[in-house]
Amino acid sequence: MTEHEDLTIEKSSVIAVLNENGRSYWLAKVINADDENKNIEIQYFDHNTFKIENTSTELVARESILCTFGKIRHSCKQFKLSDILQAKLVTQEDHSDNRTQ
Repeated sequence: MTEHEDLTIEKSSVIAVLNENGRSYWLAKVINADDENKNIEIQYFDHNTFKIENTSTELVARESILCTFGKIRHSCKQFKLSDILQAKLVTQEDHSDNRTQ
């Protein structure tokens, strides 16, 4: 039940990214996106930053997506990147495993 819709991911949008297992989502903030959403840069809330180039994803409008990140539950009325596995993770920038909490 996926629909092709002409939706735009904008900078500062919060999106739910389909996890590799296909059953869960990670919440991420868009920190950069080109006009056609072919190249986007997202930042997960653990501050890891990913650049995704040449995405061949569908944007699916959802009324609400309930996401769990750690022990914090987020409810977001935004978009999800479906077929995230088709996107190419090009670089991971930021501190490797430096967790300061």
